[in-house]
Amino acid sequence: MVRLKNPRMYASTILLGLKLSLNLFCSTPISNIASQTILDQSLFMKKQHSILWIASLVIAYFGGYNTQSLLAPNDPQLGYEQPDSPDKVNETSVDANKATAITQLTMTQKTNSTAINSTATNKPPVVSDVLEALKSLLGNGGQSIDLAALAESYNLIKKLTEQQLIDALTQLKGDLNNPNNLTPLLLILSQYAQKNPQRSVEFVQDNMSSTRSKMVAMSTIIQSWAKNDPLAAYDWYMTTKDNNESNGLLGKHAAGLSSIFQGLAKRDINDAIEKLADLTGDTLGLSSAVSAMTGELTDKAEFTDFIAKTSEFDDKSARDGAIRTWAMKNPQEMTDWFDTIDDSHDKTALQEKALAGWMMTDPKNAADWYINTAEEKNKQVNADKIVSKWSQSNPEATLQWIGQQAGIDAQKSTQKLLESSAFFQPEFVNNNLELLANVKDKVTISLSLYIAYDRNNKKKAAEFLKQSPYKDELNKMIESYKAM
Repeated sequence: MVRLKNPRMYASTILLGLKLSLNLFCSTPISNIASQTILDQSLFMKKQHSILWIASLVIAYFGGYNTQSLLAPNDPQLGYEQPDSPDKVNETSVDANKATAITQLTMTQKTNSTAINSTATNKPPVVSDVLEALKSLLGNGGQSIDLAALAESYNLIKKLTEQQLIDALTQLKGDLNNPNNLTPLLLILSQYAQKNPQRSVEFVQDNMSSTRSKMVAMSTIIQSWAKNDPLAAYDWYMTTKDNNESNGLLGKHAAGLSSIFQGLAKRDINDAIEKLADLTGDTLGLSSAVSAMTGELTDKAEFTDFIAKTSEFDDKSARDGAIRTWAMKNPQEMTDWFDTIDDSHDKTALQEKALAGWMMTDPKNAADWYINTAEEKNKQVNADKIVSKWSQSNPEATLQWIGQQAGIDAQKSTQKLLESSAFFQPEFVNNNLELLANVKDKVTISLSLYIAYDRNNKKKAAEFLKQSPYKDELNKMIESYKAM
């Protein structure tokens, strides 16, 4: 039997599983969203992040747990080992006791002695005791979770029979809006979905009122379902996707499609590619599915085959998504492949898609490669695209890169950098505003800075305006802006 070697395993489990959960909630690159929209919604997102974070943590844990145990049962860096000597067994026991001790700090003595001990002695667990244990381990409104507690919760849940899982859901039914019950509910639904996914869906439909909570619950159910039977999960999705109730369950981000198509890709990649065509017109759903599928591709032949087949789709976003993923995984292979493309227009368009992916993992080398793909007359265009993509994450490195380039207008690129960074990195922009020679450009960017400061700290905005050498021009522009 595979055992957990030490609590460090929980961290690697989470990191491995986060790939799954991020596909659910972040399938659209942030660069595709207007900066102004992000700022307008930032306060709302802060209020709502807890429920999505706790769900992604749960999904990440179980996705990573199941994946790790299958892929690397003897890899000590992942925290798994097969017990093969008394010394290792003793080491495992000591570390396991440490993890249990951490868990027990969050549990009541009564819950600990009842639910945990019944598991240890192989006695049938009592559902009410298990629920109390889960609430003690995980019930804090989603503000924080001890990873050892999450592992202990899994050990409790996996002992329950299908009927006991139904009983547990029934006992939770009257208090589903209580935030302390959310994580226990997700764990139970995840386990129940492995045994009866259709009934799990029905439970969510019949008993959950919050659209956001439904989406989170459905993503959990579909992940479990797709792991065991991705084709059945896909058929259910296609049958119900136009149903108003199902749309509410899945939410506009098509939560769960990544799990479905990841499972389909493992089962039969060619069949999964054909099924992608069914998502044409659903931009977010297609992005989520492609991200999951291409995450399973490993070599040049697989990527080029995927790109060739999806190039036949009217919607080219599947092909583009594959190129972005390939650039992140193996940029050298990807750049060599571009040498085989004869159509210069297609090559230029696809190189920009590759840049978007590569910039996420190695922006400096990606930028150097992309600027060198351009003819001299087009270097400024390529430089602007690099600056736009790099500026929000690391404007300092972007500025340094600009200073190293020949054949571009450094002033124009610096202006582009400061414009792109104003809302996200206002301090950087304020500190480098005098790099610009054109006063009009300075005033225009100063207005963006004022707006950025004003959204978060009106006192700081007032101080910035008072100290600005362009305050007279700014005051006129601010009045016009506020009058809009």
